[in-house]
Amino acid sequence: MKLAIRALGRSWMEGPTRLLVGAGVTANHLTVFGFAVSVGAAFELAQGRYDYAAGLLTLAGLCDMLDGSVARMGGGETRLGAFLDSTLDRAGEAALYVGSAWRGLALVREWAGTRWEVTLPLLALASALLVSYVRARAEGLGAECRVGLMERTERMILQIAALLLAAFWEPAWAWALAILAALNFLTFVQRLVHVGRQL
Repeated sequence: MKLAIRALGRSWMEGPTRLLVGAGVTANHLTVFGFAVSVGAAFELAQGRYDYAAGLLTLAGLCDMLDGSVARMGGGETRLGAFLDSTLDRAGEAALYVGSAWRGLALVREWAGTRWEVTLPLLALASALLVSYVRARAEGLGAECRVGLMERTERMILQIAALLLAAFWEPAWAWALAILAALNFLTFVQRLVHVGRQL
């Protein structure tokens, strides 16, 4: 199911990809731009502007979808590009959680929130890093590790949906972070088991 959805997404991206390649835009351009937009989303989140954060994160997600297809169509797939893509993806996601913790701290100071508004972004960040690390370490050892409920795409979809809801009801973001952290830890365990069986 997941593979079918991704294949459909790639077919939708074919037209925009051709336009970008024709305009001379490279995958690395999209990767760096997407990272900058993610940082912008984190800044908006820190200010409590959830609707703007959702819009910017959606744009960052589109860049993330397009950079790989631009690299393939433009013949620009390189090890440096793959390294840059993975690293800046993690950095952009980390920035979003930092922005969330900043917003949580502001809510605590305003007596409008609890310590959970600060703690949940940290749990979500830690669990997301564990999910990514298991895959990176496994692939470094020659094992396949493309399994689990919450890969980057699924995390981003949940984040965007939660930000849109939080624009109308702010506690929705904290609830989403709690769900995200729980599913991330479950994915971490899934990957540990999957890789352990291979090794």
